[in-house]
Amino acid sequence: MFLRNQFVFFDFEEPLIFFFGDYLAVMGLFVFIGHYLARAAQHAKKRRAK
Repeated sequence: MFLRNQFVFFDFEEPLIFFFGDYLAVMGLFVFIGHYLARAAQHAKKRRAK
């Protein structure tokens, strides 16, 4: 709570390309989830309008 230890733990031995690969994978996961949640919300909205 008082910033005595870091929240993010970096592996400084990991190659940079793997770091960016992990970063892109997590970003892609959130894009995927957001896209399909938006599609589900639109589908539910259309079903309520009928």
